[in-house]
Amino acid sequence: MRYLNLPLTLVLFTSVAQGVELNEQWSVTGTLEAEYQVNRSQGKTEKGGYLSTAALGTTFKPNEKLEFNGSLLYEEDIAGVATKLEVDEAYGTWHAQPNDKLDLMLGKKYLPFGRFESKMVSDPLTLELGETRSNAALQVNHKQGNITTAAYLFKGKAPKLTGNAEHKHGYGASLRYEQANTQAGIDYISNIGEAHELNTARKIPGVALHAAKQINKVTVSAEHLSALKSLQVGDLDNEGDGGLTSKAKPSATHIEASVDLNKDRSLALAWNRTQQATALDLPKQAYGIAYQQPLFKKLNGGVELMQNKDYDKVKSKSLTLQVAYEF
Repeated sequence: MRYLNLPLTLVLFTSVAQGVELNEQWSVTGTLEAEYQVNRSQGKTEKGGYLSTAALGTTFKPNEKLEFNGSLLYEEDIAGVATKLEVDEAYGTWHAQPNDKLDLMLGKKYLPFGRFESKMVSDPLTLELGETRSNAALQVNHKQGNITTAAYLFKGKAPKLTGNAEHKHGYGASLRYEQANTQAGIDYISNIGEAHELNTARKIPGVALHAAKQINKVTVSAEHLSALKSLQVGDLDNEGDGGLTSKAKPSATHIEASVDLNKDRSLALAWNRTQQATALDLPKQAYGIAYQQPLFKKLNGGVELMQNKDYDKVKSKSLTLQVAYEF
């Protein structure tokens, strides 16, 4: 575990969480996730503990019409610091109509592209491919019965292939249906390359399809994300290495079945697959099993066994133990 950034993160997390006097207008939430992982690949073993997630969020509602959300996030993996402590989201919402019938949101936030829900300890490969956050986004949500539609504009960060320019503007839309035991949706974004800030000659639009169905204590879910146009030869030339040598249309699929074992315990099986995503450093296939249960009050534990296979057919196995605290 790397200790250089952890004390500052933990002190900030605990001091803010304990120092806020909550009331009807102001609420604070937080998550701490510590993991210990053993990873074996090509006869070599890597193991160690790390603070995988430290998140602190706050919501302020001065009245029924306005809401302000902000959060801090620190992330780490077994190989080193993945994300230093930063402002994860900071946006305001105007509830133009009651019961979330019409909401307008403005600020730094994650875009409604992909669902990414999972009972596994590790993130699905669909999230690794397509999770997108913008520093400046304008989003409009409309809810009618079980159907929610969203449309948004955002400021892009993905660089163009030539010069110092960026694909500055983007847009997207989402259509989702949800009731007690069923969820389905389709999302569109004008440039899926924003997720990784890909250096491309043109924008690469993307689509996400997702659905989930609960039958008694079993929930089955599936999600597929894909680029709608191919990355071209020469794209991703970030360091003068010439970029891609052949066209690629990256995609990712996640299929999962989870069982509710009562008392907030769950057992999940997941299968992931990507296609034409080797340039994004994503594995070709990943599958595994995970078990999670409460340990004490707001403290939860989980264990996961995963096997990955890269595009060069190299396999790796990992065992991850997780302890998470939420409030």
